Amino acid sequence: MQYSATTCHQSASQAHQPRLTVLSSCLIAAACCGVLSACGGGGGASSEPEKPLSAELPSMTNMAAATAASGAGADAGSEAASAAASAAEANANAAPSATAQMANDPAPAIATAASDAAGPTSKIALATNKKTDTVALVTSAVAAKPVAPPAAPKPAAQAPAPAAVALALNTPVIKPIALPAPSATPAPSTVAVKPAVTTASKIATSPSPSPSPAPAPVLTLPPLILPAPIAAPAPVAAPVAAPASSTLSAAKTAEPLAYPPSQTGFASRSTSMMLPVRAAPENWAAAKALVKSDPNWADWVNAKKALSAKWFAKTRDRADLIAGFPNDFVSPTTGAAVKWTMDLAEPPTGSTPAEISYKNAWSAINRQNNISFALDAARLYQLTGESKYAELAAAQLDFYASNYMKWPLATRIGNARMMGQSLDEATTVLTLLQTSHALQGYASAAQKAKWRDGLFYPIASNLQTYSYGPLNNINLWCAAGTAAIGLGHNNQTWIDAGTTGPRGISAVMKQGVTTDGIWAEGSFAYNNYVVLGLAWFFDAAASLGRSDLVNLYSADVQKMLMAPAVYRFDDGTLPSPSDTRGAVPPIDLPTHGAMYRHVPTTYGLQYAAGVRTWDTLMDPPAKTGVAPTLPAPQSNFSPDIRMASLRGGDWQVFVHFGQKTINHAQEEALTYELVHGKTSISRDAGADTSYSSAKQNEYFIKGVGNNVPLIDGLGQEQWALGEVKGFNPVAGTLEVLHPSYRKDASARRSYKLDANGFSETSRITVTAANATVRRLGVMFNTGCAVQVSDPRAGVASASAAPLGSPGFKHWTGVLKHQAQATWTAKLACASGKNYEMTIAGPGPHTVYRATAPNTPLPATRTALYVETSGVDASFTTSIKAMP
Repeated sequence: MQYSATTCHQSASQAHQPRLTVLSSCLIAAACCGVLSACGGGGGASSEPEKPLSAELPSMTNMAAATAASGAGADAGSEAASAAASAAEANANAAPSATAQMANDPAPAIATAASDAAGPTSKIALATNKKTDTVALVTSAVAAKPVAPPAAPKPAAQAPAPAAVALALNTPVIKPIALPAPSATPAPSTVAVKPAVTTASKIATSPSPSPSPAPAPVLTLPPLILPAPIAAPAPVAAPVAAPASSTLSAAKTAEPLAYPPSQTGFASRSTSMMLPVRAAPENWAAAKALVKSDPNWADWVNAKKALSAKWFAKTRDRADLIAGFPNDFVSPTTGAAVKWTMDLAEPPTGSTPAEISYKNAWSAINRQNNISFALDAARLYQLTGESKYAELAAAQLDFYASNYMKWPLATRIGNARMMGQSLDEATTVLTLLQTSHALQGYASAAQKAKWRDGLFYPIASNLQTYSYGPLNNINLWCAAGTAAIGLGHNNQTWIDAGTTGPRGISAVMKQGVTTDGIWAEGSFAYNNYVVLGLAWFFDAAASLGRSDLVNLYSADVQKMLMAPAVYRFDDGTLPSPSDTRGAVPPIDLPTHGAMYRHVPTTYGLQYAAGVRTWDTLMDPPAKTGVAPTLPAPQSNFSPDIRMASLRGGDWQVFVHFGQKTINHAQEEALTYELVHGKTSISRDAGADTSYSSAKQNEYFIKGVGNNVPLIDGLGQEQWALGEVKGFNPVAGTLEVLHPSYRKDASARRSYKLDANGFSETSRITVTAANATVRRLGVMFNTGCAVQVSDPRAGVASASAAPLGSPGFKHWTGVLKHQAQATWTAKLACASGKNYEMTIAGPGPHTVYRATAPNTPLPATRTALYVETSGVDASFTTSIKAMP
């Protein structure tokens, strides 16, 4: 849907609501500043510490979460805007959203591994299990009446209907997973599981040998052979009918919710979160009537007119502007992210690489805004019939069609011309297509042909050349853009390439959506971003009478919308694995809202009812009942996406024990986040607002920025799955081995959680032959104040930071002391609760304490690092509540 969240300008009265949004999820929950471009697919930790991830973010570097306030109308004085603002603020306070995270610097974060082994395939229960008291939320694909496609000219094989989807949101009792010793037999009370093996072309001997892993397939798509990059296939004369397979309907279920009678979290057994898939209409006649009858809608439209007039009062985009990467919009002098506004002066070209990148990033963001305002103008034409708006919108399409082939071909990340990379062209072309569609009754045949041949077909050719390493979210956006171009021009070649081709949406979703229902890049933010890409594709398809295509992917969408909720903490937030900018809520309302017209949920309809956008004007959301309350989170194990959580009483720990792909991975294998009730003891900082910032590339993605083992001050060297040695939710234990944590060292960590508290033991072993002494240690980051008064910890004195990771240079106020084998510290948390932290390791060992960066910047936290010298060391960290 064209979910126009605010483009975020400096004041509410200036807030533009571009097509490029939704997005609290795909935005940075920080200061307003521009349009969402994209959030892409690369980045992560790297074996090359100094390598910048400047290719990231296709989107606005600095964007604020889309709020209901902006949706309610730019007139900040209206009652509707105030009410919507209050609702949005309440939602944001409960769980700030941030799909925005996404960025797309495919620059490798962790060196690509030669091979990986498949992880355990055991799955937790997916529905009510009376024997184990398992609680599950069954979010089945629901379609009361399948959306019918246009008549097909020839039959095609029909694909099987999507199966019902069951997501375990509660698993109080799950059968434990244990790996027996090589010569032993599994104990009767456990289930033997094939170990999930880490990256392994050259795995050094580990303390506990395990069978040689079978190589796991790398997430890649086959090359697609298409016409030359610029040559577009000839358009077909007749409208293209959907293949027969697109008539399949979503599976039905009589009981969408399954839970034991003892569970009282849901209002009733008949309440459903997932609603029937629908065909989204465009009712402009009803929209005109609504604007006439509703003063609040009239105010919203008038605000749109005023903002459009301000934007188009001067020429905004020019042929001499070369678009770069929006994520490079960082200060050339400080490297800090800069806030973009529509009133920000155009920067000089500059002479240094940093200055040139900054100018090109400004040009990209400016172009994204211009394209969004063009759609606003086209919508105003549809609503009012005033030709001046059509002229403004058509002039922008004419400009881009005339100049697309004149801009230099950017090949750093796919092929692109009007933007700096494929992802940004994929997101913007979906907006351009909506603009073109809105002008169908105005534009001449010659104009339409010009737009097709000079803009849309060349973009389709470029999108299909994208192939950057392993599969990632950019593949989805490129496929969606290609298919939408085909739909918009009745061109079956491009429709097939974008939907059912070897690099089409179907192939991408098959490989990218894990069996756990979460997108393979291991970030809840990117999970939502992929859903957003599908929502925009569904918008384009629906506007062209092809809502039947929604049926092909609705089951996956439903899984992806609900799957993250199983990992939420009691405070209503999610962990932040991999690249995540801002906090992503368990139920991301803007993401659900983006799907309200196609794959609706109770949450999405409620959210859409509280915002004003072009979509909610022409297709008002249906009224719905109160969304059911999610059952309390419990222990969970997701072997495909490499995540697990343990619960004991009020204690919860989330563990990101491995990575499935390099894209957006950080040096965080084995990291954990710890919460007691609603007190956050240790949380992952996620990512900076810009993937090109110094703090992002030197600190947040590095081991020093996560709760992980370090060798010589360095974290994980290669992304890897990790070997699960045991998981027992009843006992509250998890054990994972990374035999090649670094090329000559292994890391093994066991976690224990119960009602009394948390403990983890890390064993770091130098595995190289003729091993020499190394610095071996463990990082711990906390938002709580760390108070050390135990004399066994030694006397602290000012010190330089440790050597190793470049992230250490971002520490300030460093203290160092020599501690005995065991000592304690007090964690004084903002909630007013205090905890005793006990560190046990080789004695004596060195302790560092410092103030470290946190998100959102300039927030800080306390870093605690303990290390010793040797070839094999174990450290145990225990945390319990103080009276």
